[in-house]
Amino acid sequence: MITRRVLTADEMREEFLDHIAGLVRIWKNTGESEDEKLSGLVHSILATLCGRSGGMPGFDLIPSMHPDDWTDEEVETLWPPIDINDGGLNEQWYQDGKPWPRAKATPEEIEAYQKKLREQRPDLFRE
Repeated sequence: MITRRVLTADEMREEFLDHIAGLVRIWKNTGESEDEKLSGLVHSILATLCGRSGGMPGFDLIPSMHPDDWTDEEVETLWPPIDINDGGLNEQWYQDGKPWPRAKATPEEIEAYQKKLREQRPDLFRE
């Protein structure tokens, strides 16, 4: 008979982060282009969240907006707390053998997004 035990939150975090670190090492050492490595790493992380990687269980992916955001008229987009991980995020990342279409943002789009994010959430950035 197998002895089973429940992992602590710290143990689960360590297992998860060890797994992600392993994925980084794997993709870092492939002979692929930088774009292919990054896209492959994203796919592997999404597969992990879906429960299809290295014996890890699946994970819910639920937006968690600050309660004040629901009444703040400056907030344009409201994200309800609905699990968006239906088990197929890794499959949705690749369509017709190519990464998610929106993954190809122009440098201008990235810069505009970062500017907006810095204005809205300066706490996310180190000075």
